[in-house]
Amino acid sequence: MIVLNFKCIKICTFSPMKFLRFLLFPFAIIYGTLVFLRNKFYDWHLFPSSRFEIPIILVGNISTGGTGKSPHIEYLIRLLKPNFKVATLSRGYGRKTKGYILAKQDSSSEEIGDEPKQFKNKFEDILVAVDSDRANGIKQFESEFGQYKFSKGAVQFPLDEKLPLKLIIKMVKFRAKEDLAKFQ
Repeated sequence: MIVLNFKCIKICTFSPMKFLRFLLFPFAIIYGTLVFLRNKFYDWHLFPSSRFEIPIILVGNISTGGTGKSPHIEYLIRLLKPNFKVATLSRGYGRKTKGYILAKQDSSSEEIGDEPKQFKNKFEDILVAVDSDRANGIKQFESEFGQYKFSKGAVQFPLDEKLPLKLIIKMVKFRAKEDLAKFQ
């Protein structure tokens, strides 16, 4: 008996995305190294960190855009609102203004950004503010609204706060239930 072994011959084709990844790889290494060093400088206290009297929950991610930060903020607002006075602080990405701005019902997305506008529309009774300098924004909350318990930040640095492990576990369980419900 004769057994023939036919192997599929792969024809090499040009892939623009693979080529682009190849070209950009050195920049990704440089960027990753800079971010690593920046984080270490905060760990080693070479860069100043801020500490605040009011409890703060930072919601952030390694990735930008489309990773579910806003739905988590909305979940936290619903979770905390019955027991606490809640306030959110965002950088206000996409806004045309600068500095600290406390959102009003008639504030536009050009003034405060899309996400803060969305939070203010959905939750009229909470404070929503924007400031590209998170430490300054939190200081404003501390001085003007010290009784409020919640803040939004895009990343964990430079704020020197401990992670609320119980709340994170609740959030993960909530998100897992949501995801499972989609598949049923």
